[in-house]
Amino acid sequence: MPRGAAPPWKARAPHTEEARPYFLAAVGVPRNTPLLWTGLKSRADVKQMIRGLYNNATRHDPAVSMPMPEVIENQDGTFTIKFYLVDKEHGRAHVVTTYGEDRSGWPYDPRKKGRD
Repeated sequence: MPRGAAPPWKARAPHTEEARPYFLAAVGVPRNTPLLWTGLKSRADVKQMIRGLYNNATRHDPAVSMPMPEVIENQDGTFTIKFYLVDKEHGRAHVVTTYGEDRSGWPYDPRKKGRD
């Protein structure tokens, strides 16, 4: 017997679902290629859509990372998000070459236990 739809508590958030086509477009182009998402009406929309892009990136396989996107305010009062994706292995290599092998010198240590 086929399974039914996923339960509502496992469904994607609306902002994650809205950002999915833009994220999939970014997956389809070479890494580090800037993409623009235009026509966002307010800063609150921008904030939600950035969250949606991050949510899609964290659930993607193979692993990708999204550096903080640039937000551009247009002349007509709308906003544009300029973003790109990076392979996580390249991001890790950049951190090691920039900050060294010692994790205590990194701005963020993903393996550190607890909080400061």
